[in-house]
Amino acid sequence: YQRRVHGGFQDALRRVHSQHGLAGFYRGVTVFVPRVMALVSVQLSSYDTLKVALLGRGAKDNTTTHVVCSGIATFNATMAMQPFDIAASRMMNQPLGVKRYSSPLDCWRQLVRQEGFLALYKGGLSNYSRMGPQYVLTFVIYEQLKKAWG
Repeated sequence: YQRRVHGGFQDALRRVHSQHGLAGFYRGVTVFVPRVMALVSVQLSSYDTLKVALLGRGAKDNTTTHVVCSGIATFNATMAMQPFDIAASRMMNQPLGVKRYSSPLDCWRQLVRQEGFLALYKGGLSNYSRMGPQYVLTFVIYEQLKKAWG
């Protein structure tokens, strides 16, 4: 059982604004934007590169190729995104008024020093398990729509 902190969406908006001002709505954005940039840039470029490479080696432009390419591209994207994700999670979950990490780089330094390099990839498997099916469907549907609409 988890205690409710807010009495609903509007109450949450009022509380965040009254306690932290407008900046309270953007807490963690400086860490989250690079996370999204790493995810999308690696995913899209990996998908296109893999697809062109496989088609160039004789693979058919079909659903199987799209599933393979999107699965591998999502894995690549997850690995690129994961250090940003762990920094974002840790920084956004810092208690208010307590600054354990001054920046994503500081977070990474402390994490590697205290838990080792692989700690940057904690949660990677669960992120891939969550995102894999979503992006496989996204790319397969995208390719089908591209074919249907020319």
